[in-house]
Amino acid sequence: MPHQPQVNSVQYWRKAFENSGGFTVHCAWKKPRGQTYVDSLLAELCLLPDTHIVCLTNRLNHVYYQDTLSFQCYVSPVSGSNPCSRFLYQQLAIGRATQSNNADILCCPGNLAPMFTTLPTVVVIHDMNFCDISESVPLIRRCLYHLVIPRATRSASQIITVSQFSKQRITEVLNVASDKIAVVHEGPLADINKVVASNWQTVKRKYAIRGECFFSVSSSLPHKNIERLVHGFVEMKKQSSGNQQLILVGHGLDSRIKAYLKREGFDDAVIATGFISEAEKRAFLENSIGNLY
Repeated sequence: MPHQPQVNSVQYWRKAFENSGGFTVHCAWKKPRGQTYVDSLLAELCLLPDTHIVCLTNRLNHVYYQDTLSFQCYVSPVSGSNPCSRFLYQQLAIGRATQSNNADILCCPGNLAPMFTTLPTVVVIHDMNFCDISESVPLIRRCLYHLVIPRATRSASQIITVSQFSKQRITEVLNVASDKIAVVHEGPLADINKVVASNWQTVKRKYAIRGECFFSVSSSLPHKNIERLVHGFVEMKKQSSGNQQLILVGHGLDSRIKAYLKREGFDDAVIATGFISEAEKRAFLENSIGNLY
């Protein structure tokens, strides 16, 4: 597959697989709706002509994918809730399952891939946080990544990552030739323009938004710097007379941040919504002062 730097996911995947008779996308996670990268990938690849697509799921996420008629769905015999069985299946049996479904290429979009395989494999490594920010990755997963990722990158036909910085770190840490790594920027869901925003007044009432607000979609992982974002917002509030609020989507606030906000007198100025619908997300994007990333 040719090296395609500086393109988005739609452009790259269409180009890379335009001559492929078929491929398998391995969906190994427990919470499928969180995997927007793969949802977008599958939606775009289904538009390729004369391409046979197999979505290899597990018992937990199969329900989400089985109603989609655009590709064949195959349920692996292991439970998605057991990381050990998922790992062993991927390393020992996924190649045979892929070939039995008449696919030419195996795509592993979640960092891990078979360490030894003769099947052409594409592995997506999103970042090198298991090395660079080790505290953000649980110990068992970190050990697994150190074991598998270096070997998987050597056996893979193509490596994909999401930024030039991640590509540089993969090259430096794993000693992988740069021309084997394609940078494919993460794009929006294929049907994002079909999402109709929720009524803004309804959203404001639901989340107790008083006036203007800033909006941020992230997680509470340490390397996301949510604490720094909250501290910066509080400092801005101290120097202004506005009634702005900070809306954090995708996670809750830990006890340390809550205590800080209460101590500073801004505990009602930062709202953590947890997960929200795409319609509500669009409403925030259209009506907030700015999106903080």
